[in-house]
Amino acid sequence: MKKAIWAVIVIGFLAVSCGGGGGNIKKVQNGVFPDVDSTITVGQAFANDATLKGGEWKAYTHEGREIVSYTVQFTPSQINAQRKANNDRPNYAVAKRIYELSNYNGFSLQGEELKKFRTVFEPAYKEVTRTPQMSDFFDKDEYSTYFDPWIMERLDSFMFVKEKEPISRNEIILRVKNFIDLYNVTKGDFNDAYTFYYLHLMNYHGVPEFETALKNSVTNYNEKERIAKEKFEAAKKAREKDIDPLITVNRGSIAFFFVMDQANKDAFNIGGMYLTEDLELDCFDNKQVTWEFENTDPNLVLRYIYKPDSRANYFL
Repeated sequence: MKKAIWAVIVIGFLAVSCGGGGGNIKKVQNGVFPDVDSTITVGQAFANDATLKGGEWKAYTHEGREIVSYTVQFTPSQINAQRKANNDRPNYAVAKRIYELSNYNGFSLQGEELKKFRTVFEPAYKEVTRTPQMSDFFDKDEYSTYFDPWIMERLDSFMFVKEKEPISRNEIILRVKNFIDLYNVTKGDFNDAYTFYYLHLMNYHGVPEFETALKNSVTNYNEKERIAKEKFEAAKKAREKDIDPLITVNRGSIAFFFVMDQANKDAFNIGGMYLTEDLELDCFDNKQVTWEFENTDPNLVLRYIYKPDSRANYFL
């Protein structure tokens, strides 16, 4: 832990003047960041925040630097409440985040355990990252799946002529597809749809087999679309349902570090924040793991403290 904390605090960022008071803790508690919020001190920001209130203040020296820390211990129920507030399917969100973080050095699995871990979480990760699309179940461009065989066999022999210019095979296919769409819009008015798309200019105009094949194509298309819609709606409902919990939270904490300015005794720098979460992987033989995260960007740390509405949820 000391090594990780050192990595956070060695970089000094924003020096801010603050009111006096007894000791370094009071200096930090009374500090104000005018560029963020000049109406509230650091101590008040923590005390008034539903998530960060009730933490422990400490002052100590580390390798010659005077440090002030503020640490909040979270119960499992508090962390789970944060997860639910940030995602309507928190266990899916965990699957996505935890799989992505398997490459992060703050995660304690390595080697074969890490490989096994990825195979466990990958299916849920893939499912949560993609929204079902209608095209997953029925691609309208796959005309061969619903065009009547009579039409498919004769596509190359169809000839539209407009202003004495032949129309390409792809254009013929498009017109037949458009005919089907228009036929459905006109609720089965074959003649209107037929005339609108200039099918009367084709050399199969008036051939009973052609009209029968067109109507068969409409029937095939509508049936495939009906089946696809049922599958699509089922997939959407399945995605809305959360999966079984993938982790059990044992405990978690978040610590903020402030480095006292040695040149100006009434000022301090933002050191960073450090998050730790101890977990059990429910679908991994209850393997105990630790997830750690550190952030040394002073602007992001201040946003986390002062702007709860924009706060990222770092917990899994």
